Amino acid sequence: MTYLQILRPVLLPLALTVSLLLASSAHGHDGPDPLIHWDFKPQQLQGSKLKARLGMDIELSGPLRWSQDEFGHSLMLTPRTAGYAQPTGTDTTLPTRAITVSAWVSVDEPLDWGGIIGRIQDDGDQELGWMLGFDRR
Repeated sequence: MTYLQILRPVLLPLALTVSLLLASSAHGHDGPDPLIHWDFKPQQLQGSKLKARLGMDIELSGPLRWSQDEFGHSLMLTPRTAGYAQPTGTDTTLPTRAITVSAWVSVDEPLDWGGIIGRIQDDGDQELGWMLGFDRR
């Protein structure tokens, strides 16, 4: 009798036990949960308001052009047709210590000070806020 034949009745239960232990100890992220999440899809649009999956809705302005590919729908904005998105509602507070922002975008026409998402205040001499953006480089 070989070692494999001797250990086979023990190895299978051991492998299953280890697999279950590893699977049950898997965790998601340790950080805070997302506050806002938008899917830029035509079915999320009600008039000019884009319904949020999580958090506050946003009001879209400017001409809207949708594109569809193998990944789904996209909202196409160009420098000539760019609009803006503004939160609706009264809760516009932001975290004070740290923030994580992500966006899936394709920049076809790089600009100076191109913005994707941000929270800015520009009152001439006083500029406050943050911006996820790009420039010509």
